[in-house]
Amino acid sequence: MKKIIAFFSSFILIVFLLIINFDYEKSSIVENNITDYKIFIDAGHGGMDPGTYSGNIFEKELNLKIAKKLGDIFIQNNCFIYFSRTEDYDLSKEDSYNHKIDDLKKYIRLKFEKINNIINAFQEIVDGKEKEWSSRKVNRNQDNNAILLDVIDILNERYLDDSDIKELYNYLICDIFDESNIEIVNEYRKIIVKAIPAICDCIDNMDYDGLYQVTDPILNPHLREIYPMMHYQLEKIYCYLNDDGYGNIYWGLTQAELFSKEFAKDWVNISIVGMSFTEIKLLVTIACYYQAQKEVK
Repeated sequence: MKKIIAFFSSFILIVFLLIINFDYEKSSIVENNITDYKIFIDAGHGGMDPGTYSGNIFEKELNLKIAKKLGDIFIQNNCFIYFSRTEDYDLSKEDSYNHKIDDLKKYIRLKFEKINNIINAFQEIVDGKEKEWSSRKVNRNQDNNAILLDVIDILNERYLDDSDIKELYNYLICDIFDESNIEIVNEYRKIIVKAIPAICDCIDNMDYDGLYQVTDPILNPHLREIYPMMHYQLEKIYCYLNDDGYGNIYWGLTQAELFSKEFAKDWVNISIVGMSFTEIKLLVTIACYYQAQKEVK
């Protein structure tokens, strides 16, 4: 047991000596220019709790020296440092019946307070950002395509997902290869245009649940599975037919062709040769949308 204690104390001492002799001017801490970090350093033990020891070397004393030295390094690099202790005391009361339990309770409370302070600090940042974001409104004095682009820009500024609005925008501007689809495409596009004022209201009011409720029925109509593999085919069509090159394009086109023969042909004409990926997905969405409307009726 004494050998284990001696080894542990020696290890702590070596770490301490390494910290003292380390060239901090060349360290990664300085090179990375750490600033504005909040760091909590817990020396542990202290007071009536010496930790392990070897002779007259106590863990609590070594830990405190290391903690202070480490704190100095971070302070020099513009970090905010919190210590569990800076002198030889524990966190329990002097007249405590059980110092270990009392120390643990105070330690947990201290940790909670620090975490709560961090949460409050982040909340202040969020509140400030939300105030800034709420001041920018959608510019409605422009054509529908430009309005959707403005919405996309605002969502990006707020670090929010813009994929649904991008999809609506792409469905409005994409070319139509097969003229037999133009009438139903124009009808669907009128539905998108009709939803734009509600989309703008949601953005201006920062109502993102409301935004989902406006766009989801248009883009993701909920259908019963009319035939086996239908939902599988839809998944592959939407996932694989993208210009970013992600996924198996051949398999996506194969599923689009099967979907057209099995179901979409009742509403639109899909050709995997000549049509863009956006047009194919637009026509698939249109078929699903009008089928969902039919099921509701």
